Amino acid sequence: MKEAYFFRYTSSCEHGNTPAAFNLVKSSYGRVKLILAYTVLLAGFAFISCNSKQNNPKKVAETENKEKFEKADEDAKFLVNAYSDGLYGIHLNELVQQTRVTKKNILLIQTVGQDYSKANMEIKQFASAKQISLPMDLTKEQQNRLQELKNMKGNKLDAASLNQTENNLRDYISLFEAEVKQTNDSSLKTFVNKTLPIFHQHLDKVSAADGDRIKPQVPIVPMAN
Repeated sequence: MKEAYFFRYTSSCEHGNTPAAFNLVKSSYGRVKLILAYTVLLAGFAFISCNSKQNNPKKVAETENKEKFEKADEDAKFLVNAYSDGLYGIHLNELVQQTRVTKKNILLIQTVGQDYSKANMEIKQFASAKQISLPMDLTKEQQNRLQELKNMKGNKLDAASLNQTENNLRDYISLFEAEVKQTNDSSLKTFVNKTLPIFHQHLDKVSAADGDRIKPQVPIVPMAN
């Protein structure tokens, strides 16, 4: 019987990377084509899976945290989600500073962005102490929302900027309100209780801000992980 050598592809996803290894395997010639086809298919699935994780920094952080802790850590989930929302608020502020949103709304969104930056600095300290991974970048969904703003002008841009700021604030506040009820970490609870009133004030001001817009009528449900 004829014999042939072929390469077996193996891959694994680790922190968003896709290291690969090719092992030389001896097989009968009649099975080579079938095995090669199966190998290519598996490689494709591995690439799609890893690429999907790379497009969602929140998922990467959550996966790393699951590997570190034996059971789901609610404080870790909170820190990941709050940091991600804060990161989006910071980028939204940076974008608004470069656009022609009305001056008073620019200043309003800028103030919100500055407090997101302060909160994220404290979240980093908690995460470092607890060895919790945080998202390194915006999710694809968040990037798409910012891109929508970049494509707008005039009153439409003004209204959309306020709406996105308000939506993100509602999501952010709901995360903090849930965390203060469940956490047993006294220092984390102190941080949450200190931060909540600040963002409630921001939400009140943004909700009352002028703009030809359809305001959210109900609290925004936090985005799915």
